[in-house]
Amino acid sequence: MLDRIRLEISASTVLSALVPKKKNYYFSLYLLILILKIMEQKVRKMAMVMNKFNMLEHDEAYENLNYWLTKSPQERISAVTFLINQTLKPGQRMDKTKFKKAIIRK
Repeated sequence: MLDRIRLEISASTVLSALVPKKKNYYFSLYLLILILKIMEQKVRKMAMVMNKFNMLEHDEAYENLNYWLTKSPQERISAVTFLINQTLKPGQRMDKTKFKKAIIRK
């Protein structure tokens, strides 16, 4: 609360130096809001999450496999394509000679 009061006092001091008293009220209010937004501290919007695992019992490969099996084939292909594109140079195309079209029958 005290920090907020300090912000308002310092912002109003800056505002009074910038805008004479006879100027437009809305313009000075706009400047005050703008200055307060700039001076406000950033608030963490993401919650910190921590998971603990016993390293002797945890099987990361099994967890990764289960995760990717929950995704559709289109999402898996999209993820692989995204990872490959990150390693390519600008203008370079993906080498598709390693892939072969196959008809999947049930």
